[in-house]
Amino acid sequence: MAQPFPKSTSARTGTCRKGRPGAPVSADRVSTMQARVSESSPRRPRVLVLDDEPSICALIAEYLEDEGYEVVTALRPLEALETFLAGQFDVVVTDRDMPDLSGDQVSALVKASSPGTPVIMVTSHGARMERDGECPRQVDACIGKPFDPQRLLEAVRKVLERGVQPDSASRRS
Repeated sequence: MAQPFPKSTSARTGTCRKGRPGAPVSADRVSTMQARVSESSPRRPRVLVLDDEPSICALIAEYLEDEGYEVVTALRPLEALETFLAGQFDVVVTDRDMPDLSGDQVSALVKASSPGTPVIMVTSHGARMERDGECPRQVDACIGKPFDPQRLLEAVRKVLERGVQPDSASRRS
């Protein structure tokens, strides 16, 4: 989503390409420019990343941001759920083993609130869960830790491409 122009005086008195340097830019002109930016720039997919390990959370966020995703991070499950309920997210990436609530519980609450939001679980149990077909029902893809960044990015792309139906039979990437 395009960021609105700041409402500071400098934004309204900036230089317009066809104007004189320092010439005031009208509020109508600013609104027109904002509308053009919004129309021409597709909204970046928003991803909520939850991991109680700050370094892992930051690493996942960095990989996703480098690919053009808008990322919001949370280190605690309750914080993540509050953030999720207050915002609009296209994908949730969560750890499994965390204090307070597990990734399974977080995933179930996300799906209860928004059945079409894909959930990807990044966990030390991921490889075994995928191999044995044990990916929780409310999780759309499981990725093992340590994880390959390309595998994570591919999982995010896949769940976004296929879209998730509330009662989809396919729960794994």
